[in-house]
Amino acid sequence: MPLANCDKFQQIKRVERIFEDAVFLYDYEPPEGVDPPPPPLCFEGMISGSLGQRQVTATSLSALTVNAFAPPLKVGHAVQLFTAASVVTISSAAETGKKAKELGSIFLRDMGVNFFPPGEWVVPYSSSEQLIGVGGTREFARASVSLQIEGNEFAGANVFGTVCR
Repeated sequence: MPLANCDKFQQIKRVERIFEDAVFLYDYEPPEGVDPPPPPLCFEGMISGSLGQRQVTATSLSALTVNAFAPPLKVGHAVQLFTAASVVTISSAAETGKKAKELGSIFLRDMGVNFFPPGEWVVPYSSSEQLIGVGGTREFARASVSLQIEGNEFAGANVFGTVCR
């Protein structure tokens, strides 16, 4: 889900001292008279599934980086490349009568491609994204991570991959 501002992402970035080498789009003033207007720069989401045999839930925060918008490629439908940084915070799924326990966070560098309907640049109908782990906290401090996201990220895309701890 697009965020109105990037405060949550910036707070995690500041506290965890991660992504200090990246330059984010939220650091730049949008150019005047841009047509179409710039897209949202930060996003948050919810993930549920399993990590090995353990049921988990996760929250994600992502921010687009400056090289996020290559010129659109015209191949029937509009195609746009992007890069970003993400933080996925994973918790054990809450069981009846128990509180969910935070297991840690994974810091990721992302790159992907959005597919838009012809003539429309608002919300992509499909995305394909590769995320590579560059750090983590708690149970994921030394994890090797590779994730993929396939589908409409605004309507419930599939997230799959490998987390080796």
